[in-house]
Amino acid sequence: MSNWYKKVNAEQALKEKADEIAYQNEQLRKIAWIQSHEVRAPVANIMGLVQLFNLNDPTDPYNGQILESLRIVSEKLDGIIKRITAHTNDVEF
Repeated sequence: MSNWYKKVNAEQALKEKADEIAYQNEQLRKIAWIQSHEVRAPVANIMGLVQLFNLNDPTDPYNGQILESLRIVSEKLDGIIKRITAHTNDVEF
């Protein structure tokens, strides 16, 4: 194989690696954005709902509403985590 072919093959391999790294970086940026923006809201909601729960009177009728809200927010958070996992699975290290 001539030096010219070796150089062309090396340049092609380098470009492929650069494209792979660019793709990985894009996936990691998506994960970071989701974690910093989309995860924060449900976590803040859960923290607020826990503060509202009446620990002194478990029979408080509002506790049922709070638990239902916790279920809804938890399901939303679960969906976000699944999206993060999907993006993570797309990144090969």
